[in-house]
Amino acid sequence: MTDSNLISHTRKGCFDRYREQSALNPDLFPESLTVLRHADVVRILEDHESYSNAVSQHLSVPNGMDPPEHTPFRELIEPYFTAGRMNAFAPDCLNIAREIIRACAEESEVEVMQKMAAPYVLKVQCVWLGWPESMHNELWQWMEATRVAVKTRDRSALADQADHFTQMVQSQLDLRREAGVNAPEDITTELLKAQVNGRPLTDTEIISILRNWTAGEVGTLSASVGIIMNFCAENPALQQQLREDHRHWEEAIDEILRLHAPLLSNRRVTRCPVNHGGKTLPADTRLIIPWESANRDPEAFPNPDTFQWGRDPDKNLLWGKGIHVCPGAPLAKLQLKIFMRELLSQIPDIRPGKSQTPAAFPGTGFEELFLKFG
Repeated sequence: MTDSNLISHTRKGCFDRYREQSALNPDLFPESLTVLRHADVVRILEDHESYSNAVSQHLSVPNGMDPPEHTPFRELIEPYFTAGRMNAFAPDCLNIAREIIRACAEESEVEVMQKMAAPYVLKVQCVWLGWPESMHNELWQWMEATRVAVKTRDRSALADQADHFTQMVQSQLDLRREAGVNAPEDITTELLKAQVNGRPLTDTEIISILRNWTAGEVGTLSASVGIIMNFCAENPALQQQLREDHRHWEEAIDEILRLHAPLLSNRRVTRCPVNHGGKTLPADTRLIIPWESANRDPEAFPNPDTFQWGRDPDKNLLWGKGIHVCPGAPLAKLQLKIFMRELLSQIPDIRPGKSQTPAAFPGTGFEELFLKFG
């Protein structure tokens, strides 16, 4: 199978070379050490007593919290992603997927990021949270403005977009409070009624939860849809196999996204002196964990640059590991499976189009991706 040019060959070469040389690299990211080996990453992710997830100056519920603060917030949000909720939400995902795919099915060539991937995840997110259809365009503009600000490292613009998101969510909270008993029965209303440690959530906490869900879902899943569509276009035998047998979609998605990470990295900071690779790191040492390096480590994944059935799913760090493993993974997997199954059922043949533009670092996936439908 072909290997899409989604990971910069320069960056991949650096990861491969440095991974062989040492457990830590001080050169890849400024003011941080980069952890490249799969075994080291797993050890860090599973040791929340030595490595903290509280790496940002901004409130991040519950991602940026450590126990014991983390525990009640994590227990609060996990019930939103149960199998029962996912099964109940699946018809909404399917209807949205069908609508978007049918609108493009008769076109011979489609730029799929703007016409399919982004609209799909935005509409699904709004329906899941109970937000009105009128917010689609505003969320899209927020997502694009945030992406540009991250790409250009414009801190002022990022702060403006954070404020913009706060205002969008606050307006939804205010509307539900004004509606009282007539407020819609949706997840946003549920969060207004939720309690942690015997008290209601503050608006700041609710907005942080929704920011994590929305920023993570919309950006990462949009990239994931493009990555998976392109991989299927470049690998017609796999495409046909998945079209004929839907039982293996989850395994295929995880393996494709292991190869081409939809989220490039995560961060940790040491809480105490730790020994890492024979070197003692003092407390407050900042660490970068690039998922694309750990998930292509040949010690964990033989022939790491090729798609293979039957890999150990427990080794794949696509959804993280430890107490901070992605709580929204069930929703993400549901959306991806439904979209791709519907796409392959409606489109008999998908092939590479005239061009593709990989997303610039720190983005991943594609900024622009043309595919041919036949």
